[in-house]
Amino acid sequence: MAIFRNVETCEQLKDSKAFLQYRTLPSNIIELEHTVVPESFQGKGIGKLLAEAALEYAIDKKLTVKVTCGFIQNYLEKNPKPEFKNVLTH
Repeated sequence: MAIFRNVETCEQLKDSKAFLQYRTLPSNIIELEHTVVPESFQGKGIGKLLAEAALEYAIDKKLTVKVTCGFIQNYLEKNPKPEFKNVLTH
């Protein structure tokens, strides 16, 4: 299960760690900056879990999301869920 922290969303994978780095901006905005998944776990849906955890956290906390992470941008293009679109800033 993904854990949302102050600096990253994290998924513990045996001895490896996948994470989504983000930062807090003024006006209740979080910027999703970078996603890292160890090579041995790529293509197994870990990045998707991290993306969804961050976006669901933003919805729950009524935050706005700025996406600068290429993986998250691609995820949102392929999964255009209205609830995720509603929290994005342009």
